[in-house]
Parts: sequence; C-alpha cells; structure tokens
Amino acid sequence: MTDDIRVNSKHLDRALEELNLTPDPDTLKAADSLGRPGPRRAGAKKAAVQMTKMRVVDIGGEALSLEERPLTPVSPKRRGRPRKVTGQEQVKLERPMSLLPYNQVTQAVALLDNKLTPDRGLREWRNGKIVGDGTDIKPLGKGKKILLFVHGTFSKSDAYFDQIDRRGFKAGDEFLRWASRQYDQILTFDHATLSKSPFVNAHSLALAMGNTSADVDVISHSRGGVVTRWWVEALDRGRGKRRVVFAGSPLAGTGLASPANIRGALDMAYNIGNVLTKVSAAVPLMMFATGMFQIITSVLRVAGKTPLADAVVAIIPGLAGQSRVGNNYELLSLRSYANPHADRDYFFIVSDFESEKVGWKFWKVFRKGKLKMKLADIGTDILFDGKNDLVVDTLSMTDLTDQLIIPGSQILDYGTQSKVIHTNYFEQAKTLAFIRQSFERSNG
Repeated sequence: MTDDIRVNSKHLDRALEELNLTPDPDTLKAADSLGRPGPRRAGAKKAAVQMTKMRVVDIGGEALSLEERPLTPVSPKRRGRPRKVTGQEQVKLERPMSLLPYNQVTQAVALLDNKLTPDRGLREWRNGKIVGDGTDIKPLGKGKKILLFVHGTFSKSDAYFDQIDRRGFKAGDEFLRWASRQYDQILTFDHATLSKSPFVNAHSLALAMGNTSADVDVISHSRGGVVTRWWVEALDRGRGKRRVVFAGSPLAGTGLASPANIRGALDMAYNIGNVLTKVSAAVPLMMFATGMFQIITSVLRVAGKTPLADAVVAIIPGLAGQSRVGNNYELLSLRSYANPHADRDYFFIVSDFESEKVGWKFWKVFRKGKLKMKLADIGTDILFDGKNDLVVDTLSMTDLTDQLIIPGSQILDYGTQSKVIHTNYFEQAKTLAFIRQSFERSNG
C-alpha cells in the first residue's frame, strides 16, 4: 500500500456540510443497525432514509477515486455493487451519505445548482462588489459600452472577482480600474449549469439583455463560452457590436462531460479540489463531486437495466450540452451558425497542464495511454485524448467549426506548463493583459 497522497478532509467536510449530505446522528445510527449481520431486533424501526458511505480510495498512489460502500446488503447482480479494494489501493477516509428516493433525483440536480450558483440573472459589478438580485438590473442602450462576464460549470460570477480582485494582485487592480474607465456598465450573468442546457441559459441571457444596442464585450469562462456563442450567434436581438474572449471554453465539447466519463469527471473534480489550498476554488469542486456522487449512486439503485451513463446524462442537461461526442446535436447545431466575424471579434485563452509536483500526479491517470488499466478498473474510459487544462480538451477551446481557422494573434496560448489550470485563468496577469489588449482593438 502507498500513503503519499494527502487527503484534504476539511474541504470535503465543508462541501458535505454546504450540501447537507451528512446525516444527523439518529438517522445514521438507525441505518447502521440495518447493515449489521443477523436478524433485526423485534420492533426495530427502519431508517427514515436509505444510507450509504462514500469512501475516498487511493489508487496505487496515483489518484483518488470516490467509491460507494453500502450500509445495507446489495445483490451481486445489482448495479452499484462496491468494487473490491486491492492490495495496491488504500481507503483514505469514509463519510456517511443519504441516498435519494427515486422520485427526487431530478430535483436533486436543481438543488445542487442552487447551492453552487445561488444568484441568477443579470447583476452588476459596482464600487468593488456585485449588486442586484438578478431582476432589477437592466442593460444600457445605444451609444454605451458594456462588459459582461459569463461563468462556467459549477461556478458563479463571484469566482471571477475572487481571482481578479484579490489582495496584492496588482494586475487585477489595474484591470478593474481600466474596465471602470472603458465601460459604462459591468454586468455578470449567473445561471444554472447542471439542470439547464447551455441553450436554455442563452435564452435566459437573451431575455435579460433584451434588444440593447449597446456595444457588449463578453468575458466567458468554460461552459459560459458555449452559452455566449448561442446568445451572440443565434439569440441576440440587439444591434450593437459584440466581441468575446473565450477562456478554456469547450466550444467543441469536453471529454469530461461525455456519458462514459461521468464517474471519471467526479474523480477528476475531487482530485483537483483536494490539492487546491484556496477554499473558494476548492469547495465548489468538492461540492460538484460529492453532490453528483450522491445523485449517480442513487440512479444506480433505481436505473434497473438502463445503462448508467445514459441514465445520468439524461437528467443532467447542463453536462449533456457540452459533451464531446459525435452525436451531440446541440453542439453540432451551434457549430453550423459560424459567426462570419469570428476571425475578427473572437479571442481565445488556452492551456495544457502537465506537472510532476507532489499531489498533482493524478493528471496522468486521466490522459490517453497513461495508467489505462487503472481507469478501466474504476469503470471509466480515458477522459482526454490529448492536451487539456484538467477540465477541457485544449483543441476544443478554439474549435468553432470544421472550416474556420483562428489567427494566432487572437489566441493566448499558455502552452504545456504546470501553472495554469482550468480554475485559475483569471489569476494570471497575462490573461488580464490579453483581454484588455483584445478589447482595445478596433473592429475595423
């Protein structure tokens, strides 16, 4: 056995607490008594909810995987039977977790969205903070300039400013001062990223922006780039200029959201959150991983003979809309629009992460040709065929259509390195300088 992977139990416990996934002592005691061998005592009460345990397993010193350990007996023929932990692996910790009744699984996805992104709609960054309740902010009109932020999966607009507007970050201070001078209004658009598809989010954005003829520059991160493309290219009713920076956006989908990789996506999110030291960045990843773990484990118990991947993706349209598979008709439809001004008004920030630092070796497990047998052992296909920033395939970040080639001058490519990952693009001074330079360019 190995013992070289540090498990950040504080981040995990914070995530479970935020999601209310840790049962109260009485419920846990009742459920635990059901799992003991031998006959039940006469008059013993059945637990109010079904229980399980989520355990964190060290896979041979390379990565961590989330596994289930049922408290009550499970037939060997049923999906969800716990995988045997081999001598090469080690259970790092276990946490009790309630299972969802079959009629609450879909609702749980929406509730997870509510925890990850509690505020919705247009809000405004003003005097150093985001204000508005999502309904009282209206975009300015003709002759005005708007800067709009659109966040990604399991995130919220506050995450941008957690990175940019942090103490001691000189480049962030300069960027915000520049933005305040350059734009008449700085808006954010918050939206549900799991229970709703990118197209539905874009429709909400279109309704919020209305027919404003202001010039709008958009900073989009991750899945927010797909939402932005739908708005700009298909749903926008305004006549102002539109320019967009896409940072780590899955424009041609991401392997992390494909049906066969749902389990691996949770493991990847957990591993990233485990090594991050900043709570505001780590806990949302842990919340996504553990919240989805509860949902998937519950689906396993009620799906019957339905393939797990199909059953899970069907109830999570926010992931299905960015899945990197050949039959993703939503993305195929988006790619057919082909904004004629994309080679002039679109800008891209891309990265490929590789690291030999202690704690980061897990990235190798999810790469093509790296430890393939271990991935197969946990029931996951290879997540990425090549370069990626730990969440999105690098090639997908600039892949708008099959024909369009983006000029190199419109791409900030961090290359292969060990610093820039999917969750910290806006902590980099180069990112902010590139955004500023891109938006200061004339439309011609």
